[in-house]
Amino acid sequence: MTAIVTGSRVYGYPTEESDLDVVVLLSAADVDRVVTALGLVVPKDQDDNAYPTLQFKQGKLNLIMETDPDRFEIWSRGTQTLKAMAPVKRDQAVALFKQLRAQQTQGDKFTFPEGRRRT
Repeated sequence: MTAIVTGSRVYGYPTEESDLDVVVLLSAADVDRVVTALGLVVPKDQDDNAYPTLQFKQGKLNLIMETDPDRFEIWSRGTQTLKAMAPVKRDQAVALFKQLRAQQTQGDKFTFPEGRRRT
């Protein structure tokens, strides 16, 4: 299991109301254990496949569980990039993550500001 903290507490303008965003890369079996322990219902697509991302919010905790290493890599590298640019506003962060996800969807090797590439 690998985890990172992301969001305004890392690269933005956190307030007392800001939540703690934690992204965790888990195996499908580990996600099943977490889902069972928390009593969650996993959303499924029309073919009854679980989505690769599951989000759980409780109080000020925002737990984002990823089963796809490439999707986790977007969170990790995007967070590193935004941290280097800190502080950034929420709309800047959303735009960067949206761009990275679009590049991944298109099958492109995504690039990061300052010439960094996924390895």
